[in-house]
Amino acid sequence: MQLLLLLALVLCFVSCDSCNDGVPDCREAIDVYFSEGAPCLILPDNTCLSPPELALEYCLDTQEEAEAAGCRQEHERFRSCIEPDNSCWREQQVVLACIDGEPFEYECADDVDNDGDGGSDCADSDCFHTDGCVLRGYRVPQGMEYALDLLIVLDTAPDATPIRETLRVDLDSLLSGLRSGERGMPDLHLGIASADLGTGGYDVPGCPQPGGDGGRLLSGGCGDLGGVAYLVDSAPRGCTIEASGGQCTHDCTIDHCSHEPTTMLVDDEQGCPRCRNLPVEQLLEATSCLVDQSTEGCVFRQPLEAMRQALDEHPDNVGFLRDSAMLSVVLVTNSNDCSAADDRLFDPTQTTVDSELGPLTPFRCFEFGVSCGVDDRTVGGDWWPCEISTEPDGLLHPVSEYVAFLDALKPRWQITLSSVAGTVPLWPYEADCTVGHDASGIPYLESLCDEASVAQAVRDFRIEALVKDFNPYSEDSWSLFPICWGTSFPGLAEELGERFREPCPILFGGEISLSGCTDAGAAFGFPGDDQACNDTCRPNCTVREAYYNETPEEYRLDVPACLEVCPDGLCPGNDDSALAFAAGYPAWRDPSLPVPACWYVAYNLWCDESGYAEVRVARRQDPPPRTIAYISCASAFREEFFCHDGKDDDEDCLTDCEDSDCSASPDCIP
Repeated sequence: MQLLLLLALVLCFVSCDSCNDGVPDCREAIDVYFSEGAPCLILPDNTCLSPPELALEYCLDTQEEAEAAGCRQEHERFRSCIEPDNSCWREQQVVLACIDGEPFEYECADDVDNDGDGGSDCADSDCFHTDGCVLRGYRVPQGMEYALDLLIVLDTAPDATPIRETLRVDLDSLLSGLRSGERGMPDLHLGIASADLGTGGYDVPGCPQPGGDGGRLLSGGCGDLGGVAYLVDSAPRGCTIEASGGQCTHDCTIDHCSHEPTTMLVDDEQGCPRCRNLPVEQLLEATSCLVDQSTEGCVFRQPLEAMRQALDEHPDNVGFLRDSAMLSVVLVTNSNDCSAADDRLFDPTQTTVDSELGPLTPFRCFEFGVSCGVDDRTVGGDWWPCEISTEPDGLLHPVSEYVAFLDALKPRWQITLSSVAGTVPLWPYEADCTVGHDASGIPYLESLCDEASVAQAVRDFRIEALVKDFNPYSEDSWSLFPICWGTSFPGLAEELGERFREPCPILFGGEISLSGCTDAGAAFGFPGDDQACNDTCRPNCTVREAYYNETPEEYRLDVPACLEVCPDGLCPGNDDSALAFAAGYPAWRDPSLPVPACWYVAYNLWCDESGYAEVRVARRQDPPPRTIAYISCASAFREEFFCHDGKDDDEDCLTDCEDSDCSASPDCIP
C-alpha cells in the first residue's frame, strides 16, 4: 500500500510545475494517507515524511513566501500525530486549509479569531475535537438508580438442552462480571421466562402444556424466594458501609432492606451487606435451578411474545420491573420466533406440503415470518435475499409491534436488548439461509452451525431484526451472539458497566479534566494534588433537561448552576459559595430547594477518567418519567499543550516551562 501511494505522490509532484497546478492530486493523496491511517511515508533515502510534511515541503514551497510561512507556522503547532487526543485530525485540517488557501482556527486557546470568521477558540467549529474545548453530546439519564432488571427469555424445548447446560455456567459468569465491576453488583432483579406460550386452542404434539407458561417468571421448586418469582440481590439503604482491603464493615440491619420487603440481610463473600431473598450459599444453586426447571417446552417457540407478556404487567411478575432500573433483556433460542398473531398458524389439520400452511413443523414460523426471493416450500437450496415480513395482517405479530412496546416501556438509554440465538456472525454468509427436505419431502431449515458446535440452530431473522433495531451501530458480539458458539455474557456485563458510567463526563479517546474544576475533590476535602490554586470548582457548563424523552410530550428546560441559586431564589452571576443555597452543593433531593432543580460538580470515586468529577442535578423531588440531562462543559488540556503562550493550559498552577510537561519542548531547552 505504501509503495502504491508513494508512486501516486511522485507522479503528482513530478507532473506539476507549481503547487497550484498539482493541488487537487496532492490533496487527494493526503486524504488517502489519512484514511488509511498511515503514520508516515518512507522515501527511498529512508526519510520518514508525514502527509502534512509532504504537503508543506513539496507543495507549499512553490506558493507565495509569506503565505507558505504562515502555513508552516500553523503546521509547527500541530506537527505531532498522537491518535488519542485527535492531533491527526487537527493536523489534516490545518494542512488542507493551507493547500486550499482557506482560513482555519489553528490555535484554540489564544483568545484570537485566527481565521476571521467571528468565532475564536472553542466557539469556532474548527476546534471541535480539541482538548480544552466543549464536550458535546454528553447526556445523563436522571432518576435512574444503580439497579438492573435482568430478564432472560429461555428456550425450554427438548432440543435446546445443550443451550441450557452452557447457559447455567455462563449466567454465573455474567453475575460475577457485574459483581466485579467498579461499582460492584447493582441492585439486581433476575427473572427467567419461558418462550413456551402453547399453541392457542389447538392440541399439537410437542406442546404438552395448554397456554404454555404464559409469560410468567419461572420459580417453582427453586427455593423460597420470599413470595416473588425472581432473584433479588440489592444493597441496603440508609446504613454505613466501609470497605477496606476487600472486606466490609457496616452497621446495617434488616430494617435497611425495607425497600425489598421479600429479602433478608446477608453478608456476601467479602462481608459486605446485601438484601437477598436467598442465603449466600444458595444463590448459584438457585440460578442453576431456574435455568433447568422446565425442559419440555413447546417446539413452537414464541420468545418475542413471551418477552412482551412477561413485562406487560403480568400479575405473577409484580415487583420485578422497576421504573428507576436499567432493563436488560436476553433472548435465548435455537429456533425461529413463532410469536403468533393468529392461532391458525398451529392448525394441526393441515399436514401436507401442498396445503395452505404446509406440514405442522416449525418451518411454518420461518415461512410466514420471513419473505425471501424464493416463495415455494418445495424448492430446496439457498433462499435469498430474505427479510422479515411486514404484513400487518400476517399470521405472526410484526416485529415493529415489539419495537413499539419496548419504546413505550422505557427510553432506549435505559434498555439493553441482546440475543443468544441463530444469528449470523460478523463474517458474511453466501446465502441468507438454506432449505432442505427430508425423505418425505417435508421442508426444514438447515442449521447454521457445524457438527462441532456447542449447539445447533437455524437463522432467526425476526430476533435479529429486533436486536439490530436497538443496536444499529453495534458490531460487538454482546448484542447478537451466535448460539453455535454457546452462550457468553462478558460482553453484556461490560456494556452494562458502560451504561451505568454515564454520569461521569468522559471524552472519547481518553481522560479529561473540567476547566475551572480540575481537582473536583478539593471542595469536598479530597484534594487530588498539592496545588492550592485549583481547589475551587467553577466549571463552565450548561445543562438542559428533556422531560418525557422520546415521546410526543417531550419538552426541555435549562437548569441553572447551584452556585447561582441563593436562599431566596436565583442569583445569576453569583460565584460566592457562602451566598449560595447549601453552599452550592444541595442534596440530590431537597424539598426546600428554592428552584425545581440545579446542577453542580460532585466528587465521585467511580469517575476516575474525569478527575473524579460528576455533573450532578439536585432537585426538590424526583424528576418526571424519561428525564435526561444534556450537558456541555469546557474541558482543560490534559497537559501543558503550548509551552510559549504564558498560560497554564492544564490548570495545574504551572505555566509553560515551569511545567514538566514542557521539559522536551524546544522553547524550554536551555
